[in-house]
Amino acid sequence: MARLSEDDAREIVEVLEELLQSAYQVDKIEKMKMKSRIRHQAAFLRTVLNPTPKRVTDKLRSRLPDVFRVLPHVSDTLEDVLTKKIRNLK
Repeated sequence: MARLSEDDAREIVEVLEELLQSAYQVDKIEKMKMKSRIRHQAAFLRTVLNPTPKRVTDKLRSRLPDVFRVLPHVSDTLEDVLTKKIRNLK
């Protein structure tokens, strides 16, 4: 059973945080709240068994709806990163 490593999960969280940082329509307090919620997803990312980019992206979309609403292009970037990470698992 394949799982993402702690380093992979941390890198995915960092990608999400960097994308959020580039959002201009969100004030500083909301960004801080969203970043906190994003960081809490690292544990979830490490527990997913046999991850696929689609499954992980859909789960994160349901767990972080405000981030995906502010950043509509985040799904594509996230799937690209996940594809690279998951390819290394196999």
